[in-house]
Amino acid sequence: MASSSSSARLSPAGRPLRLWLALRFTLAALLPLLLVAALIGWMLLPRVLGEIETRHQALARAIAGQVEAHLRGAGRELGGLADYVRQRGRQTGSFWNEPLDAHCGTGEVFVAIYIADADDSVFAVGLPWAQRGQRDDLLRIDLSRWRVLREARERQTPVWSEVFLSAVSARLVVSLAVPVGAQVVIGEVAIDGLSEFVSHLPTESETTTMILDRRGQIVAHSQRTGGGQQVNLASLPIVGDALQGRFATHDVDLEGKLSIGTLVGVPEIGWMVLVAQPRVEALRPVLSMLWVLASGALVALLLAAIATALLARAFAGQIGGYTAQAHAIADGDYDHPWPMTNIRELDSLAKDLDRMSQAIRQREQTLAASEARYRSVITNAPVVVYEIDAQGVFTMSEGKGLASLGLQPGEVVGQSVFEVFRDYPEACDQIRCAIDGTVQYVSSCVHGIYFDNYFTRTASADGTPELLGLAVDISPRVRAEQELRESE
Repeated sequence: MASSSSSARLSPAGRPLRLWLALRFTLAALLPLLLVAALIGWMLLPRVLGEIETRHQALARAIAGQVEAHLRGAGRELGGLADYVRQRGRQTGSFWNEPLDAHCGTGEVFVAIYIADADDSVFAVGLPWAQRGQRDDLLRIDLSRWRVLREARERQTPVWSEVFLSAVSARLVVSLAVPVGAQVVIGEVAIDGLSEFVSHLPTESETTTMILDRRGQIVAHSQRTGGGQQVNLASLPIVGDALQGRFATHDVDLEGKLSIGTLVGVPEIGWMVLVAQPRVEALRPVLSMLWVLASGALVALLLAAIATALLARAFAGQIGGYTAQAHAIADGDYDHPWPMTNIRELDSLAKDLDRMSQAIRQREQTLAASEARYRSVITNAPVVVYEIDAQGVFTMSEGKGLASLGLQPGEVVGQSVFEVFRDYPEACDQIRCAIDGTVQYVSSCVHGIYFDNYFTRTASADGTPELLGLAVDISPRVRAEQELRESE
């Protein structure tokens, strides 16, 4: 009964060795691919988003510069006109018709220029040549309700108004009021051409650019060339933050599309420039590359599965030879030679089993135990482990982390740490403090590689103190933190 129970426990069961090996070889090939894909997504996506933000900011700043240059030029021209009015002193209204009309020209910059008298009525007006027939209708009009006029008088400095439609030409304009003593020179600056300007910018696919005023209202839109569109985007979080002085890059929902938006300010007048691109379009190159990588990984996985299946089959066949020989010995057949391979461990195993079979043959009633010994393989960790004596001389230097410093294990043994790293005085000072026992942990940078160093004071065989150090490479983490700070 005992023999029958023992045979049942020892009967073959479980998976075939070939399948067992194939599954584990495939898993070993799959894990690195998944790790590489995760690292690519983790490192590449923030970098791509940072590049998108940089491009958007460059475009937005260029547009902001053009808008500011346009408004600043109009401001300088109107300021010069105000100085001329101040120099000429009090004149009749008809005296100013010709110089004001000259500044208006064809209406490309100024739609109208007013001189408001002390009672806030229009004293003189300049118009483009196409609207000069309206001059008599505009004279003596009361401008006291114009907020820009009141603020200019109160502050006694030039003041820009909000965007509005000109009563003269029904064009989208913004006013600049410049106080001149009791009078105020007011110029209506045409901005309806800004939409035409932003619509012809060489931008990427489906990129939308908009110019917003101080209230978040659209002044110019690259996808709409019509003027006078009273659309307000102040409800968008990115615009609301910008109105509070916080300019940044955020996801924004524009016309039902999730887009990546970047806002920058126009300091001259307090406006904003918004550049937005649908997220799908912005990330399309990355997604295409990831699809290519995924396809390559799938092909590599299929090839790895085929290769591992063949390798597992060959290896299982070699093990099968040993199994067949073991069965022959169990059946009392000792004359079959053990199979030999080009694998050291398997050949060593064959020799030991052959000795065992010979011992069994010589002593059939005696059980001989054969023990196969394997040498344990210590896998070096990706760190640097070193030992330094009290004088700073290396007594040990090991670890894969040495490769990042261009060193080999044991290469610096016998050399002074202060000589090896003489170009890094800060690291040498840290080592001195560690030898003195004043520090147990420091961070350092050598050859552009960042390390976390952990120190432990030990005693050597002769009792003299030594310093045992462990340096961990943290460069990927430091670079990721730097990229995150730059992105923010």
